[in-house]
Amino acid sequence: GLTTYVNGYNVGIGGSTTKDWIHAYDKLIKPFEADRFVILVGGNDVNVWGSSGEETVANLKTLLEMIHADHPDAEIYYIYTTPSPSAYADGDYSSAKLRALVSGAKTLCESLDYVQGMDVRKAMTTADEQNSKEELFADDKVHMNDAGYKVFSDILYEEIFRGENFGAAEGYKT
Repeated sequence: GLTTYVNGYNVGIGGSTTKDWIHAYDKLIKPFEADRFVILVGGNDVNVWGSSGEETVANLKTLLEMIHADHPDAEIYYIYTTPSPSAYADGDYSSAKLRALVSGAKTLCESLDYVQGMDVRKAMTTADEQNSKEELFADDKVHMNDAGYKVFSDILYEEIFRGENFGAAEGYKT
């Protein structure tokens, strides 16, 4: 995986929300002395729990501010969301709440000089960006499959590690 050649920790919890991460921050994020934090959260807030995009972005802002306050020299990356077949069609996210989350998160990331927003949509949608590449997602049309995680990891590798040479990791992306 992506953390094979770096000192990395995957503390992701399936089904979690921005509120969950704020609540668990002191145990699951704060203790790590990381150079980089990669955050993908918010989709469950709106898609599962019905939170508004605006409420989710407000929680995201709180979370990002907490990370920056405790790790001021760390790079922080926020991934807007994945364009899963269940939530993306005709060139946009299908729910108004999810569109508000992505739009609000982009605005938030642009306003915070310590966060870089990452959009994985282009690599995970058809050439015209109208529909998800269904072959990258599991049968539930929500979660990525192995091929999707490979594309996703390659994007993160290029954007976050900017092609750093990990020695033994030569050929990492093959």
